[in-house]
Amino acid sequence: MNIQFTSSVALLAVLTATIAGCDQESAVSQEGTAEALPEENAEATSASLPCEDPTISEAEADFSSVYDPFDPRNPDEATRSIADLVVEVRSQDGSTLSAEVASEAEEIRLRFAHALAQVEGAAELAARSSSEEQIEVTYLGREEVQPPRRDAGVELDEGDRDFELPEKYRDDATWLTGFSPATGSVFEVRIPEKFMAFVGAEGESRGANREPAPLLNREPEIHPRHQVGSEDTRVLKGALNTRQNSTNLSRIVSIGGCSGVLVGRHHTLTSAHCVYTSSGWNSATLRVGRNGTDWHGDAVHISGGADAGEQTHTDNDGNIYWISSKYKAALDGGGSTIAWDIALIITPNDHIGASTGWFGYAYGNSSHDDMYNRGYPSCTAPSPPPSCTPNHMFGDSNHCGTGGFSDEEDQYGFSYYGYHSCDASAGHSGSPLYRDDENLGWVVRGVHRGGHRFSDLSSVSNGTASLSFNLITRSRANLISWYKSAYS
Repeated sequence: MNIQFTSSVALLAVLTATIAGCDQESAVSQEGTAEALPEENAEATSASLPCEDPTISEAEADFSSVYDPFDPRNPDEATRSIADLVVEVRSQDGSTLSAEVASEAEEIRLRFAHALAQVEGAAELAARSSSEEQIEVTYLGREEVQPPRRDAGVELDEGDRDFELPEKYRDDATWLTGFSPATGSVFEVRIPEKFMAFVGAEGESRGANREPAPLLNREPEIHPRHQVGSEDTRVLKGALNTRQNSTNLSRIVSIGGCSGVLVGRHHTLTSAHCVYTSSGWNSATLRVGRNGTDWHGDAVHISGGADAGEQTHTDNDGNIYWISSKYKAALDGGGSTIAWDIALIITPNDHIGASTGWFGYAYGNSSHDDMYNRGYPSCTAPSPPPSCTPNHMFGDSNHCGTGGFSDEEDQYGFSYYGYHSCDASAGHSGSPLYRDDENLGWVVRGVHRGGHRFSDLSSVSNGTASLSFNLITRSRANLISWYKSAYS
């Protein structure tokens, strides 16, 4: 019954392509079997002429946040009241902040207070907590912006695995480091766990973790798995120099030397090492659904200087990188960063997912054999895919698996990282590991990180993993909901 159904889907897809005047040969022959069609219905891959998907037409689509827009220049009374109660701003050395830095800190203060203010009962929680724990926003100083990353890739055994984090990070609070490329300002923020859980629960109740409803795809799919260690089966996704016009691929982001994925209208999830390395903070250019010289909307240039001018509309103000303070401390101190190598790039003035939608996100330690990974491999770094074409998206022909989860866990018992059997190489860093969830739609379960050279890894399902990814844990899901509320 299932084979007959998927074959009918394949036939319908080919007939539709013929009528529309586009070539969907890759949907059947490139992927190897008609069974690949259901996921390719979501991906709508084309090896030749692009097949337009009306569900994501830029002229028609306008995906909105589940949160009301918030302007920190005009906060409501509830937000300002909570900010005054539980959000404290200071400098690291106790000095008075300059007017410019104070303005940046005030925006963070109000945005984070607003994330709380949108939850019923927030005022009472803030009042009870005001004399106990507060959200602490500390200005750390200024740092320079470095050129964009190139050929980003890491090995998991870098650093001293016996490195001990500073004592202050060993509580249940969420510690974040934020960097504004436009100004060079660096802030550290401590958010008490009870506030984060409060906002995370609200996010789930609103559906902040769900894929936008118009893009939900509920068709079942079963694929054979590719095992890492045999032939690299990555293939070009879409057409040369033609932006991705499919529900899934159009939401994956090229970051110049790295990859990323949209989890909100202006929220790009990626690896922390794509934005912060031992050399410092990196500038970046975000291109959504890119293939070569074409992508969705304008490129978003994030740097310390003026905009590049061509195909960009961002004024560079307000863009911010958020990473775990534990990642930064480990990297700066020569420790292993594997547990915390995940980041969000926020572009408040650029709603780069408004015409494409975005993925949902889900947490858990369950192994899955129905995962996908798509990214932007470097063609000049070691182990590129066959027929690698610069700045074009590649991914396995079939499903891959996840497993081998770490003993290092968040406060809820969810592993920080695990291993996967998708083919990937330098440039895939930050690309999503995603699957179709029957309740949430297409969801990100984590982001690809890099390779390893350890000999004691747990096996992953039917193959042995040689690549790692950082999982969406429950605490990280809460954090993404926090950012989507604060930067709505």
